[in-house]
Amino acid sequence: KQTKNAIRDVARVLRTPYPEVDKITKLIPFKKQDGIKKPPLLKYYFGTTGDPANDQFIIPELREMYDNDPSVKRIADMAIKLEGVPRNTSTHAAGVLISPEPVSNFVPLARNGDDIVTQYDMIELESLGLLKMDFLALITLTDIKKACDYIYETHGVKVDMYAMEYDDPKVFELISSGRTDAVFQLEGAGMKKFMRELKPSCMDDIIAGISLFRPGPMDFIPKFVKNKEDPEHIEYEDPCLEEILDVTYGCIVYQEQVMKIFQVMGGYSLGQADNIRRIMGKKKVDKIGEERVKFVNGWEDPEGKKSIPGAIKLGHKKEVAEKIFDEMKEFAKYAFNKSHAAAYAYVSYQTAYLKCYYEVEFLTAVLNNRITAADKLTKYVNFARSEGIKVLPPDVNKSGTYFKVEDGGIRFGLGGLKHVGTQVIENMEKEREANGPFKSLEDFIERMSDYSINKKMVECLILSGAFDEFGHSRSSCMAVYEKIMQRASKDKKSRQTGQISFFATNDIVDTVEYPDIREFNKKTILKNEREIIGVYMSGHPLEEFASKFKNFTITAEALSAINAKDEDMEGDESDKFEEEAELLDGQPFTCGGIIVEVKKIRSKSGKDMCAFKLEDLTGTMEVTLFPNVYSKYRAEVVEDAVVSVRGKYNVRDSGVSLIGDSVFVMKEEEKKTDEKTGKVYLRFDTKDVDVYSKVKSSLLSYPGEAQVIIRCTATGSALNFNGKVAINNYLVNELSGIIGNENIVVKEAK
Repeated sequence: KQTKNAIRDVARVLRTPYPEVDKITKLIPFKKQDGIKKPPLLKYYFGTTGDPANDQFIIPELREMYDNDPSVKRIADMAIKLEGVPRNTSTHAAGVLISPEPVSNFVPLARNGDDIVTQYDMIELESLGLLKMDFLALITLTDIKKACDYIYETHGVKVDMYAMEYDDPKVFELISSGRTDAVFQLEGAGMKKFMRELKPSCMDDIIAGISLFRPGPMDFIPKFVKNKEDPEHIEYEDPCLEEILDVTYGCIVYQEQVMKIFQVMGGYSLGQADNIRRIMGKKKVDKIGEERVKFVNGWEDPEGKKSIPGAIKLGHKKEVAEKIFDEMKEFAKYAFNKSHAAAYAYVSYQTAYLKCYYEVEFLTAVLNNRITAADKLTKYVNFARSEGIKVLPPDVNKSGTYFKVEDGGIRFGLGGLKHVGTQVIENMEKEREANGPFKSLEDFIERMSDYSINKKMVECLILSGAFDEFGHSRSSCMAVYEKIMQRASKDKKSRQTGQISFFATNDIVDTVEYPDIREFNKKTILKNEREIIGVYMSGHPLEEFASKFKNFTITAEALSAINAKDEDMEGDESDKFEEEAELLDGQPFTCGGIIVEVKKIRSKSGKDMCAFKLEDLTGTMEVTLFPNVYSKYRAEVVEDAVVSVRGKYNVRDSGVSLIGDSVFVMKEEEKKTDEKTGKVYLRFDTKDVDVYSKVKSSLLSYPGEAQVIIRCTATGSALNFNGKVAINNYLVNELSGIIGNENIVVKEAK
């Protein structure tokens, strides 16, 4: 990664067009070639080491570009010097250094933004004898605390996590079902799939699952699952391993197991085994290799104070000991200690327990902890709805600052609205408690006029539906609220001068005549709700297109999961997208949704291109259109348009992005009938591999019930395509662009 980054960084400074840089970086291997002792690597690949012995590592295409293209040579020469040089300063996410005197007495300091950090990393600090502690804050712990409070308020039940037994079959059944959104460590798609396959029946299974579901250990997951399902598959290389590995079905999973194997099989003391654990924990693979001879043959301290008997002396076969050691050495690359995994697993169980028995209270807590994160609110509100939990809209008489449990559902908190301050909401609650519920929009404005409410706040409350209970349309409220506020302001001044209040008599509630105008259309209502609340409350603009989405190959949630998999291994809920974790650069995709934001960009060549945010039923994703595509589909790429997009994945070290090739607006009539059964007749030269590949890709992107018959123009023979399609405008338009409209005949079923 450092190798490619060096090329990209230099090219960026030299303003080299991205496609030209891409040609270079694509040729650089992802892994170091065998035989190269250590990085930096670019000098080997471009052949600039000056040592003929290194010519075997030269990549011919890179060397040719280096010799024949001055711009590539310039980039390469600079990148070779910069490869491996620190690119930025970073801060340990939870690391705190503790010293007996001011830290500056021991190590040099620096500023990273507002933080003061050391200029040494954690390994150097430990070697100096200083103490580094990791203080990890988990928002999930607050979720649990709040959920327990809500449970007591609603049901009068005190949930004591320390008093319960962690063996409830219903909780394990929930985890095994994969319905684990909002469950700590278990809400990613990959983990859901793993849990469905594993079907955990005890805490040890969850602890092992959390330890295995990371890069490296994941290779053991199939074996782990298979051995749990059928214990007869479990094989122990040596009888002494059974007692150590039986809890993990014969697989080495934890550092503690490795320590025990060193003790039992090699004769190490607990302290010596712990040193091995430390080496493994720091991923010092080279050092653990030095222990091989000691583990197999034993070791004697020259001074005679310490010794290790070794596996052979303890009665174990040499070849078995060597094999077990090699497995442990491999394990050193991704060692994980059970104590850490156990702590996480217990939190996972606790959140699963709350979701199992008190889902409404639990999700209310989750939402309140993320009330300022619009994307998280959208995710968990939609999930609550998918679970059959009613999410009630904002209401000036029933809502508080935070979400709350109400009639078996969740009432939206006003703190989740834009332009509605917490202080105003608290004053609103005090006013309700002191003088009763608000009776109308006028009553609200009059009574809250002393609390510095403004037009923007009232407007947001109206458009979010917070005044709907008073029986007036949102459009009519928007037409009169300014007039009401003006009168309230005038009345406030009158009170201050001792004059009679316009609103003084309690029997006068509706003092303003509401105009008889048509309510906003559904599209406008939903747009306003999303802008102010962050989620759609009165429906979803994509609901009537939902059947179309089952044919798309990627969703926003799936894309987000793929890009996050190396960090937290999270993923999408649907099994459909599991295979997308290994996407290929240039692989085609289809997706769809509503365009919520369009950002126009001027390319280096001076042409217009764009990046737009597309929201589907799972979240938002960004699609980029390069100049040639954007110029063709500019009219379709506008905010609030419901579109389908076809393009190719752009797979890089930094993640996967979407490059669009075509954009089509979903037509109204397609809401009613997305698919028509019939036959599609195509005519083209099937021997043209490029054309056939494109046609096949398009056909496979629109699965359905219609038969496809292809006639080859070269041979005159006809064949049935192996797969059926959905007949719609998108498919026809794409095929037309490949083989021409005159070579397509669609016969719909009568």
